[in-house]
Amino acid sequence: MRTRPLLGLSIITGFRPDAANPGQWADGRIYDPDNGKTYNARLWLDGPDRMMLRGYVGAPLFGRTETFTRVAGPAPHRQQAGEPAFVHLDPP
Repeated sequence: MRTRPLLGLSIITGFRPDAANPGQWADGRIYDPDNGKTYNARLWLDGPDRMMLRGYVGAPLFGRTETFTRVAGPAPHRQQAGEPAFVHLDPP
């Protein structure tokens, strides 16, 4: 999968609302194009324009959380109607 173009590639899939934690989604997967691996993941919103996503192996304790922020301005070319537009921010 590492040789596939990233444009249009679904990198996060399978999330379902987490009944035990309202406002969170679990049982998802995230693809890391840097190493070609797919990890378990969970996500939650941190305000109207920020999404937090934790990718992990086995248990969430063994993972990393990344912050995504909604992009202001016109919708990206490949964005589907109704999809939020997010951009990745590296931690400081």
